[in-house]
Amino acid sequence: MLLQRLVEYSKRKELPPTGYDRTPIRWIVDIDSQQKADPKFVSTFSTGRANDRGADRLAPFRERTGTAIRPKLFADDGEYTFGKAKEGKKGDRESHAKKCHEAYLDLLDMCAEEANALSVKVVSAYLRKWDEAWFPSDFVADMNFTFRVDGQLLIDRPEIKLFWSKKFWEFVLEEKDEVTSNDEEGSLNVSEMGCHICGNMCMPVQRHPFKIKRIPNGQKKGNAIISANNSAFTSYGLKASLIAPTCNHCVEAYAKAANALLAEDATHITIGPLAYIFWTKEETMFSFASLVSKPQPEEVKVLMQSAFSGREAAARIEEMPFYATAFSASGSRVAVRDWLETTVNSAKKNLARWFKLQKIVDAYTGVEGLPFPLKGYLGRDGKWIGGVIDDLAPLVKKRRDIESLSANVPKVLLHYSLKGGVLPEWLMYQAINRNRAEQAVTRSRAAIIKMVLLSRSSQTYKEDNMECLDLENRNFAYLCGRLLGVLEIVQVEAFKPSTVNSTIVDRFYGTASSAPASVFGRLLRGTQPHLTKLRKEKRGTFDAMSKLLEEVQCGLTCYPKTLTLEEQGLFALGYYHQKAANRAGAIAYKQAQQDKDKNKSEEKER
Repeated sequence: MLLQRLVEYSKRKELPPTGYDRTPIRWIVDIDSQQKADPKFVSTFSTGRANDRGADRLAPFRERTGTAIRPKLFADDGEYTFGKAKEGKKGDRESHAKKCHEAYLDLLDMCAEEANALSVKVVSAYLRKWDEAWFPSDFVADMNFTFRVDGQLLIDRPEIKLFWSKKFWEFVLEEKDEVTSNDEEGSLNVSEMGCHICGNMCMPVQRHPFKIKRIPNGQKKGNAIISANNSAFTSYGLKASLIAPTCNHCVEAYAKAANALLAEDATHITIGPLAYIFWTKEETMFSFASLVSKPQPEEVKVLMQSAFSGREAAARIEEMPFYATAFSASGSRVAVRDWLETTVNSAKKNLARWFKLQKIVDAYTGVEGLPFPLKGYLGRDGKWIGGVIDDLAPLVKKRRDIESLSANVPKVLLHYSLKGGVLPEWLMYQAINRNRAEQAVTRSRAAIIKMVLLSRSSQTYKEDNMECLDLENRNFAYLCGRLLGVLEIVQVEAFKPSTVNSTIVDRFYGTASSAPASVFGRLLRGTQPHLTKLRKEKRGTFDAMSKLLEEVQCGLTCYPKTLTLEEQGLFALGYYHQKAANRAGAIAYKQAQQDKDKNKSEEKER
């Protein structure tokens, strides 16, 4: 199903020509068709590093394995192009380079004859009389070379593209020497089979030449989706890619479609070891990747307003199929971690709900925070925009080690944002565990706890609950979290204008959030000297703190001995909401004082 959808996508995209793929080319060799001037080497590298292989260009492609000699037309290395042996390679490299060069020249002759291309004959003539003095000083045989005749790249010429499109699959389908079976005769005679993607009878491709690239931790040349390189993966005596017979058209179409999706920011997201791609059956303005990776408040607001109102002009767009899949590298192969098929309308509604459930106040301002991207990124103003999964990763040298996160974390969140359903409890456990490890509740971890609770208990909690301090919530765990937040602000206010090096939260959050009865008696006793100090020095603050303590404690008839996982989540939210409310109150009080002072100065001026 996945490959069929990718082939469908390829039909409406302008993909590279048949047999072409993006290839790094280090040198362009300029040649005069009149042969009046020596060839000139033009470098395409940009970084200045020794291992810079040059700019990527669409060029004739051919997969090589082992010692097989397979030249690539006008896009090959120094061994094939000039017969120069690579350094540091084992075996008789001089002899191997000679064979490679002869095969390359034979390919040029074939192209010159069949394409009737004079420029190809010119290049062939130059190579047969090549003078090593023409090489640049930093010539390296490992790099790729292409040719430009009279200012025109040969790989861009229509007759060259047409020639290679005809020959490419002929070459691939002839490469049968590497695939054998363990039957009595020791070889497998492959006959026509039905393509498992399009259903047409075909001579199946034994090894798919085009690979999926840009997958985290994947191979540079790309990874294969269909491959059986071990006897454990074979089926009915079929090896390599014959386990899922595919015609040459579908092989090229699905691979190039996947690579096109992975190359565009609007159609893919990469997080840790996971690469997620998204597309629709037909063109649409809806970009899921952009909304999840870099959500803008206005865009999210429009999405939430329109997702349930049906403002789209055409209902056909709303019901258009929407696809998503997750890739990760598994050795030389692609592991498909997730596959989802839904509609644009359903995806919009679930995405709008995703943003609605993650809404929570900012702990430092007390007002509604910005929508979370899935992972953090650097904004245009140079400020870091934190992602919803960032704070699940441990701190290593004061930086979040996102790479250490399991691929299941972004996978379940992305799947939920598109498909809805229920978030797993282990996701909340990770947030709670990280709270205890760091003795703090961050906004993103509070948002994850909130999302898990609301997704799993829609009958108990309403979707618009838990965004900010809930004075009506009398749950013991939530009140215990609020109480810890109040005790912390009492301690901080008692020491002002000095700062507290280590607050009670820094020392007791883990115990308070899991076994409240064992610690709150001690904390309340320790708070009494702070209240006494406030009563003597800051009477207004003392009155406010005393009232707040009384309001929270009146709902607590006892302190629970232990808290369940869900209750620990509610404790974290209670503490976080109370902390945000404390900050909001302080900001409001400061603003009121400023307004009061301003009014007084204005009255004096009058």
